[in-house]
Amino acid sequence: MAVADAERVGKLCGRCEAARTWESLPPGIQETIDTAVRRGNMPGLFAMREALPSFGIPQAMDLLMFRHAALGLDGSV
Repeated sequence: MAVADAERVGKLCGRCEAARTWESLPPGIQETIDTAVRRGNMPGLFAMREALPSFGIPQAMDLLMFRHAALGLDGSV
């Protein structure tokens, strides 16, 4: 079992947690993050970090992949 998997035992999967996080964000923050994600991975991650200071890299990567899929981007993360 990978470390990331071991940390999630008994919790939601990364994609489910990303969806829950996304739905809990105000529309203005969602729009800011989506705009940044369309410009690239790093702008997207920076926008998430600014909007969600307590977010760690694993959660940000899950949310980035979730938004890539939702926006129909190529998924290269």
